[in-house]
Amino acid sequence: MPKSVKKSLAPSAEFLSRNKSRYPFRVQREIYAASSARHFSLAARAIASVFAVFRCHDSVAVYADNANVSADSPLYPLKRLNESVQLVLFESRDKRNYR
Repeated sequence: MPKSVKKSLAPSAEFLSRNKSRYPFRVQREIYAASSARHFSLAARAIASVFAVFRCHDSVAVYADNANVSADSPLYPLKRLNESVQLVLFESRDKRNYR
């Protein structure tokens, strides 16, 4: 940008001296509040999306287990995964009861 344009767009010395302490902090505070709100919103959406994916996966796995799908079904790996998770959970629960 040419120097003449920068000079014409620059604030006057009187404006700078009068608002020296207020203006930068106000702008900085507004920018920080907006960016932190965006970060929180993004994190909340990401967590909700991950939760929804896991919930859908779990629902399909339970359906596959209850429907007793055959070994050639595309849902069979989900049924096996659900059964293995149940075995791990119940084995740890049984070990705690026997101690």
